[in-house]
Amino acid sequence: MGSQLQSIVLRAPGMHGLNFEGETYQESPIFAEVAENIAYDSAGRLTNRKGFNRLTTNHAASLGYEAIGTDGLATEVTAGFKGRVTITDTAHGQSTGDYVTISGASADNGITAVQFNQRFVLTKVDADSYRVYTGGTATSAAAAGGAAIKAKYEPKIDTLFMYNYSGGQRLLSVSGYGANTIYEDTSPFNDFTAADASLTIANTRPQFVNFNDKCIATNLGTALLQKTGANAFATISAASGSVPTGGIVHSAFGRLWAQKSHTGTSQNVIAYSALLGETHWTTGAGELDTMGTASAVKDGFDELVAISSFDHYLVAFLRNSIIIYNNPDDPSNIGLEQIVQGIGCTAKDSIQAIGKDLYFLSSTGIRSLRQTVYSGNRADLTEISTLVRREFLTDVATAPTDLRSNYDPEEGQYWVKSPGGNIWVFDMHSLDQNVPIRVTKYDGTGWDSFAYFEGETYIGSRGMIGKYDGYTDDSPALSTEYICTWRSNPADLGTSKLKFLKKLTTTIEGTTSDVVYLTYAFSEGGTGEVPFTLSQNNAFNRQSGLTVGDPAEWGSSNWAVDEWGGSSTIAFNLAASISQSGRTFKIGVRFASNGFKIAVEQLSLFMKLGREGR
Repeated sequence: MGSQLQSIVLRAPGMHGLNFEGETYQESPIFAEVAENIAYDSAGRLTNRKGFNRLTTNHAASLGYEAIGTDGLATEVTAGFKGRVTITDTAHGQSTGDYVTISGASADNGITAVQFNQRFVLTKVDADSYRVYTGGTATSAAAAGGAAIKAKYEPKIDTLFMYNYSGGQRLLSVSGYGANTIYEDTSPFNDFTAADASLTIANTRPQFVNFNDKCIATNLGTALLQKTGANAFATISAASGSVPTGGIVHSAFGRLWAQKSHTGTSQNVIAYSALLGETHWTTGAGELDTMGTASAVKDGFDELVAISSFDHYLVAFLRNSIIIYNNPDDPSNIGLEQIVQGIGCTAKDSIQAIGKDLYFLSSTGIRSLRQTVYSGNRADLTEISTLVRREFLTDVATAPTDLRSNYDPEEGQYWVKSPGGNIWVFDMHSLDQNVPIRVTKYDGTGWDSFAYFEGETYIGSRGMIGKYDGYTDDSPALSTEYICTWRSNPADLGTSKLKFLKKLTTTIEGTTSDVVYLTYAFSEGGTGEVPFTLSQNNAFNRQSGLTVGDPAEWGSSNWAVDEWGGSSTIAFNLAASISQSGRTFKIGVRFASNGFKIAVEQLSLFMKLGREGR
């Protein structure tokens, strides 16, 4: 008699996220070896990440958007280069491999307007010109394009910061476009103007903080800068003492805490201002020498990397040590709470306050600093990137000081963007303390920097500002879809017996235009994928689609708001017959995110178990 068909049900597949470390073979396929552009919703279901919802339009004052002179395009008739166009733009600031979008050019010299007005990869000729390759064929070598030509470059937006003052909010950016210039938007997300007046900005990324209804910024090697209201930045003039000149600043407990200098012994001194007094650095102010207890820090000497705070403590992050100070709200009585040796911070921009905790990048990965007060006072430092340690550290090791981070409490996500562009996502939706924080990865985004403000994560990408919303990427082109992929680590169901896969069933929520591919692979080589079209007429569909609320809670509206009603999706129960076998297998899903949320609720594998391995 043949063995009975057995069912393996995966509720919320992939619920534990990536796992590259330790024993990656597992009894049930719950950890992932691939989780790209995958997120988890509040129900723990595997979904597509949200997208880049562009807020910036091609305004004349947008970053990277500028006019080209009349007939600034030059066509060629040289054999093999009849589609090549040389564009003259004085001090364009671009490099070979950068992108430019031409608009407003009229048809000329045998090349159509559509062929001119495209997004191109450019090849730099010199500081004032570059070449692009159109799909046209020029009939003459001459100037072309007319008088309305515009070029939209895609500068890297190094930093986003929401300057919050009593007259309103201004988004600031530091961009590679117009080197070492601080920009602000005078019209939300569109009209960017230089906000640094005649100042010379150091060739390092400034650090910004809100303080006393002003925006304070570092300018390495010179005194701190301040911006009041809609005015431009200006150097702070000291009313007492000397304004710090280092590259680190933090606002907490009614004071500024700044690196005194970036050179010499002063680089490890934290200067703090008077209460609500950014101009006073002796009167009502003072200093903390982090090397004042050199015998207690790692190797007797260390390097100040960042200053932060949490709960009622001030934290000095050194490269190989962490110093925690108590009573920072009363600096005359400030004292050492604890010194942690051997663990420090390697990138100041990795630090994010998460509730009463701080996440940061150490030499061994992302850690969580939680101060638990015992009779002996000690810090509990938990590493949260353990399951992806080696691959993660390799990704950020090239230039850890260039990474970016973000924390969105509504999404429950902490992001770390590596210099290479991958965004590592540490998802904290789970309420199960025994389950490690889930890690996924967003790839191919082109996102540069982030700023969380009042319930939204804002993103700088290719010279534009957008927010984390929707399910397409509007950068560089509107409604660009992206591929979401999840695949499990190898699983053996806790037995070495042969497994004969007979059928796959799944419950997926989405729209009738979506297609989800279920993939499978056995160690012996049998692989395949099944396309599930989310349609009630799908040949694989064994049941009708069921309308479910998303976010409708009861399926009816009340008080003309969507708390009780609103949009809906359809839950599809789909099935397909499979014929593959092996001792270990992987299961996965792949789909394109093209505007709507897709949620994988459940996967069921129907198998027969064969003989034991010999």
